[in-house]
Amino acid sequence: MVAQVEVSLTIEGTERTSQQIELRIKPLGTVQPEAIELAVDGTSLPLEPTDSPGISRSRMTLRPGRRTELRLRYTYPLGDGPIVSFSYPLQAAAAWPTANGSARVLLSLPPDLPREAWISTTSSPTSFDGKVVDWHFNQAAPPTQVRLQFVRPDLWAQITHPPAETDTEALISRMEALLALASVDAPHGPAFNRFYPTALAQANQVIQVAPERPEGHLALARLYLLHRDEAGWLPPSYATLAIAEAREAMQAGAPQDQTRSLLEQALRRLVDEAKANGRWEEALDYLEELAKLQPQEQDVKEEREAILIGLAGARLKDGTWSEAAQLLRDAWGVTGLEDLAPPWLQASIARVETTPERRIITVQMYLTPGRQEDAAAQAREAVNGLRSIGEVRANASITEERVELQIVIPLTDDEYFLVWNRALANTLPDRPEWAFLAQLLRPETFHWQSTKSWWRQRISYEEVVDLRPPADVWRSYASQVELKAQEVASRQPDSVASLILALGQTSATSWRELQQHVQVRYMVRLSSTHEPRRWLLQPDERRQLSAQMDVILPWLSRWLP
Repeated sequence: MVAQVEVSLTIEGTERTSQQIELRIKPLGTVQPEAIELAVDGTSLPLEPTDSPGISRSRMTLRPGRRTELRLRYTYPLGDGPIVSFSYPLQAAAAWPTANGSARVLLSLPPDLPREAWISTTSSPTSFDGKVVDWHFNQAAPPTQVRLQFVRPDLWAQITHPPAETDTEALISRMEALLALASVDAPHGPAFNRFYPTALAQANQVIQVAPERPEGHLALARLYLLHRDEAGWLPPSYATLAIAEAREAMQAGAPQDQTRSLLEQALRRLVDEAKANGRWEEALDYLEELAKLQPQEQDVKEEREAILIGLAGARLKDGTWSEAAQLLRDAWGVTGLEDLAPPWLQASIARVETTPERRIITVQMYLTPGRQEDAAAQAREAVNGLRSIGEVRANASITEERVELQIVIPLTDDEYFLVWNRALANTLPDRPEWAFLAQLLRPETFHWQSTKSWWRQRISYEEVVDLRPPADVWRSYASQVELKAQEVASRQPDSVASLILALGQTSATSWRELQQHVQVRYMVRLSSTHEPRRWLLQPDERRQLSAQMDVILPWLSRWLP
């Protein structure tokens, strides 16, 4: 399919003397003009080749004050694409030193091409008689190119005459023609804007008429993949739609080579979008699907490792240390991570209540997410050990969020009380989280004394509580964790090693900061008839607690006013 082109330029020299001008005829993009004729004032000019392939030249004389008509005729191959484009660079002529000029471009189109088949024009034509498009510019050539895009005539006839709904093959052929038109300048060009809705409707019609065939689903997938946002990215919503349609096409029997590229393009976009927004689990899921399509691709394997590291880092940042460690075990077979664990004890509140008959220690231990099983197992072990000592009573309440221990210790004489407490401390599990409770069971000194005279009873209490050792234990354990992390990391690649060190640092920080989330409330009730004394103690603190009261004996109180 070809068109005839005629370009006329009327120019008038502005210099005082004649000018020799070299004219060069160049290809229009990738299209080489054919049957070129060049004339000045009706006299043909010879064309000669140049050293540049596809470029020919000629010479003309431009005389001062005289109008000269330059006329170029050639045949223009229109090609066989769904949309045909013609352009001519009039802006080149606009740069000539002329006055009182004019320009005209005549394009003779194939017959029977209606104006409705035009897609776009640059510089609206002066006239169109159904066959010849005429751009006519008086005064001077415009500083741009003239351009016309139109639908290939046979294709136009096909899309403007919808077939019968029972003609499946014709419906599919029309759908593919519309898809080709919408794809030419997607996602924002005039052809896309004009033909996309019709192509979409035609694809849905094919699916409705022939649900057992894959062509309609394949067309929908391709149409969805044409979309791009202002930054040039495929929106995730359209990527998801494209994947769904490609899978429907597979179910309908579409060959893998037709669906694979569609799935790869959509999944790649979803992987990149999820990674960019830190949704690492989604990115990993999409990449696993992509890997099934590209099982031998080394890039996919390397990206999977990078996503796993990002996912582990995100879980570590979110505070789910155990999940991050499990990823390292599963993905790289890292061992020794159990020695890097943060404390399962996230915070603790203890109440120590002492009466003349007993001491009751109630400890609420709030648990670190992911460590509930460890804490529950150790709590049951602790209760069993505590119950093995004398007349001590102990029980535990265990939930997903916390463990509550209550220990009831009889108060007889001071020495026996201290022995019982130290024996209780020795039964606790050998883990640094229990250092806090163990210290509560080991008062530095403890004295409870009741003396009577003939008229009164004096009750006195004194205890030295030192809560500094647990903080020392936790700081020491944090240093051990950091050293162990360096040892484990030394056996791994750099990318994994950096994550192991981060795991260790996070855990060590949790151990060091544990003392900030612990407090102890002491209460001593010297007599059931008097208000108790209360103290609030913080870790890393040593304090002497004391209380005293006198109780008048009952026989004397009857004589008092």
